[in-house]
This record gives sequence, C-alpha cells and structure tokens, in this order.
Amino acid sequence: MILRAATLIVLSAILSGCSDNQSPVGDHFTGQFTLTHADEQPLPAAVFDGIIDPAPSPTFRLRVVATTGSISIDANGHYQQHLEHDTYIDGVFNGRVIHADHGTCTRAAAQLLCESNYLEFVTFTATVSGSTLTIGQDIANEGHVATYRYAFSGK
Repeated sequence: MILRAATLIVLSAILSGCSDNQSPVGDHFTGQFTLTHADEQPLPAAVFDGIIDPAPSPTFRLRVVATTGSISIDANGHYQQHLEHDTYIDGVFNGRVIHADHGTCTRAAAQLLCESNYLEFVTFTATVSGSTLTIGQDIANEGHVATYRYAFSGK
C-alpha cells in the first residue's frame, strides 16, 4: 500500500512536469513570451535615463522604466507585442506609456527578422536561444536601443 502511494506521488510529479505550459526542449520560435529583463536588469528596469534639451524650453531629466511586456508569435510568423513603460520627469512620475504593435517575422537561423504591419518603418531582430527571446528596440524613441529579454511562457 505504501509502495503504491509512493508510486502515485512520483507519477503525479512526472505528469505535472509535462503539462502544455512547460517549455519543451529546443529553441522556441513560436508561442507566448513574457518580458523578464530590460537592459540586463530584472523588471522594473530603466531603459533610458538622461537629460533632454528641448531648446528653447529648459532642460529636464527623463527616466523611462520598463515595467511589463509580452510578445506572441504564431506558426505563420505573425507577432503581437505589448510593452509598458513608466516615465519620470525630474524624478516625478509622469505617466505610463503603453506600446502595442503587430507584424510579421521570418526565421533566419537562430533569429527572427520582424517588420511591423502597424507602425511604419519599425523593424527589429529577435534572437532565440532555448526558451529565451532577446530583442533590441528603441521603444521609448529616445535614441537608445534597449535590450528586452523574454522568457517562453507557453503555446
């Protein structure tokens, strides 16, 4: 009886580890990915922090912080991306900026070459390594290409 109960516990643990939400072995070019890091820092992470000089207006310090995001890529290469950034002007919260985009990606070895169908002239390259998707983008449009790292979160 004890042996049977122990076997059921082990079998349950093995089966729960094989659910559809678990990342299968190999590189992931399709599925849902959740933002975990921006510019190598865990979220929330600053992607821009600098002085803006909008002559003739006075200069100010702008800080842009990535707070959350996701990207999904289907088997046909269609992507949908969502990113949120908090903005601070001279250290005071100024508001949340929500970026949403969609388009098409084509695969080239371990990379996805993506082009927006929504925002004109927006292209980016995503590098895939196992269950991690890394994208360099100037989402905040401040002239700094930030590195956004996403983790595979399911199909």
